[in-house]
Amino acid sequence: MRYQRTIGRFTVVAQCGQDLAAQAEELLNQLELMNARGPALHDGTTIQFGWSLLTLRGNDGELYVCEPYFRGDALHEVLPTVDDTLRVLSRQVKLLRTLGITGVDVRFNESLVVAKDCLKEDHIHLVREQPDRAFTGWYIGRFGEKEEEVTPDKVMGMNVYEVFNLRYSVLDVLTLPPGYKVSFTGDIIEAVMDADGKVFRPRIL
Repeated sequence: MRYQRTIGRFTVVAQCGQDLAAQAEELLNQLELMNARGPALHDGTTIQFGWSLLTLRGNDGELYVCEPYFRGDALHEVLPTVDDTLRVLSRQVKLLRTLGITGVDVRFNESLVVAKDCLKEDHIHLVREQPDRAFTGWYIGRFGEKEEEVTPDKVMGMNVYEVFNLRYSVLDVLTLPPGYKVSFTGDIIEAVMDADGKVFRPRIL
């Protein structure tokens, strides 16, 4: 679906699925506010929007909102759609609201530490420490692994957009604050533990 609005001297177009209509309108609201604050939107404007970096590209007097090509070369290519940006962001916001907490953003090109091949496992756990520059603070490992088993030769760095392709559901929890822990079975969040040790089970909230 095509959602559009006249902002400044351009028609700004956001293309996404009909199920994301409300999110697309909110995106256009934010772009309208940005334009009002200045500088005016133009071909090449970039916008940090949650986990994604959006780029405005001109076409026949219109500006199309483009997102990184997450399924391909996310660092260098964009697509004239916003489905992936809005869908992931919507899922993240839903979890934060369910838990009643404020999140801490991650960006698609920031890194995590991952136990090698663990994203193929059914049971995994995640722990978030304080973010540091381009590091999200997240570690992803096998459920039940011992701390002494986590050695440099058994882990690897990975960007958030790579996790998008390997274990999409993990992106749902990446805006949880430092100190939080999460366990997954398949794509289901089994439990979330906050920094004080309180356990939440989103499946039954």
